[in-house]
Amino acid sequence: MFEINATSDLIHEPVHIRVTHLPAGERVSIKATQFDRSGNFWQSQTSFITTKDGVIDLKTHKPVAGSYSRIDPMGIFWSMRPHRQDNQATCFYPMNDQELKVKLEVRYKGNVLETTSLVRKFQATHVRCKKVQIADVKSELYVPTAHRKPLVMLMLPGESGAMTLRLKAKLFASLGYTIVLFDYAPKYKHAQTFPLESFLEAYQHVRDEIAEKNDKVVAYGFAKGAEALLACASYFPAMKLDSMILESPSHLIWQSFSTKPSKRLHTWSYQGEPLPALGLRRDIYFVEKIKYQLWYKLHLRNPVKKRSGIKLRRCYRKALSASLAPFTRIPTENIQSPVLLMSGNVNLVMPTKLMSKKIVARYKKYRGSNHPFEAAHYKGAGHYFSCPGLPTTVLRKNASGIMLAFGGSAIKQAKANREAWAANVAFLEKALKTTSRDLSHADALQTVTVR
Repeated sequence: MFEINATSDLIHEPVHIRVTHLPAGERVSIKATQFDRSGNFWQSQTSFITTKDGVIDLKTHKPVAGSYSRIDPMGIFWSMRPHRQDNQATCFYPMNDQELKVKLEVRYKGNVLETTSLVRKFQATHVRCKKVQIADVKSELYVPTAHRKPLVMLMLPGESGAMTLRLKAKLFASLGYTIVLFDYAPKYKHAQTFPLESFLEAYQHVRDEIAEKNDKVVAYGFAKGAEALLACASYFPAMKLDSMILESPSHLIWQSFSTKPSKRLHTWSYQGEPLPALGLRRDIYFVEKIKYQLWYKLHLRNPVKKRSGIKLRRCYRKALSASLAPFTRIPTENIQSPVLLMSGNVNLVMPTKLMSKKIVARYKKYRGSNHPFEAAHYKGAGHYFSCPGLPTTVLRKNASGIMLAFGGSAIKQAKANREAWAANVAFLEKALKTTSRDLSHADALQTVTVR
């Protein structure tokens, strides 16, 4: 018999699973299955030795075989692997972005003893979502109708679009924060340059039209969105955010990533002029691509090992020494608000840990050691921090027809996802408790000096 306990049905909450009335001292397996957005099922199956009372407790029992090997009450969830045995599997994204249904089975000697279902939600019932137009950009507004907190967060996704942050947006809203998901990516991809002023306009719209009196206004950016957010906060003194969270940030302006040399490479514009932008080293990219193709063929029969991808980290790391690099630096010394920098130390897309340090170093150089940054570097984590409770066995994405490796190991990425989510919530709660900010140097800024 399954005994399932959780503080709530939201997916970030830990689940305590016990199975009772089993044969004593026997090897029994627990199988978990769920479906992704493509209709493919992911599953984990882990074996345990039952106690003399015929009990398995995932909080205290160590597996003897199966999908994971250490004591972990959430192991059956993050250790799920895609069933299909081809090279197209990417990071898990649920079939339904409001809730996730997991089927649980207890198996003994090939027989199913019991089956149950567990529903984990991304969006609480008291959250309302509506499509809005902000700065001529299609956006999503998530409003909690109960337990609302006086904080509104503007979220900027990466180049892949709103999907990269949609689940987090719903989950944040479920905790009482009002969320605006500003999906600039489709317009960014179809323009030679995208004006940073659009993000300033979005911030002003949030401040004037969505936030209530005395609400805190904060922002969250991932990858390209983090770059844009950092640039806006540095170039626009009027963008007085109460705090910022930057996931996989950069201290430089980068050209958009493209697999085709002939394709236009996009960048940001400021006051009508394109900002200097650094491109990755294409010669190294083609070497990495060939290496991956050869490696894939060698591991063609291994469905686990072949789920990797092209590693762009070296392409970006080598580009940092280019003569153009100093001209693409973001003037982070103009930052006015507290900032949480999040990066994984085995990010295979970009060297974000190094770039986070350079963000802080530039501020220190021009403003002194009393800086507003908090840096969180997660051991064994890669490029992207998903919601806690989701599978982490495949850490890559399909970008323009190629597979990009994110980096990270399944168990360490799962741990980092939990810790990063807790750090995000703690940072937002800290912003709520802050009554005033030190804007002594920022209030005096009328124009931005680019050094």
